[in-house]
Amino acid sequence: MTQEEEIAQLKKQPSRLVERFSEVVDHLSEAQERESQLLAQVSAMQAENQALQEQLAVTHQRIEELEKQKTPPPAFVKANVVKPAEGEKKQRKKRDAQYNHARRRQAPTQVVEHRIKHCPVCTSALGG
Repeated sequence: MTQEEEIAQLKKQPSRLVERFSEVVDHLSEAQERESQLLAQVSAMQAENQALQEQLAVTHQRIEELEKQKTPPPAFVKANVVKPAEGEKKQRKKRDAQYNHARRRQAPTQVVEHRIKHCPVCTSALGG
């Protein structure tokens, strides 16, 4: 290579470096824009996170209040029957004296004769 070719190459080299430098500056400005967008997103997420943390603290406090109000379950389940006191027993209702024995027999109100006595086939079958 001759000296003139080397000089031409060296003259081209700064222009290449300037192009590369401009590309790097463009990439840097794009990176800065992305960084600013990401910082805005991060600040929005931090604000949302702070609001959620406050809601969570309020919720935990409410849960603790409700836990204090809660009664423990009984050791066993009892029937909800109120037993009367000894002096409050209600006496049984007594029926009238006329109903103390069996039903009184009276003459029947209607006598129905069965047709079997008058049926010739039945009476012969019965041996009559």
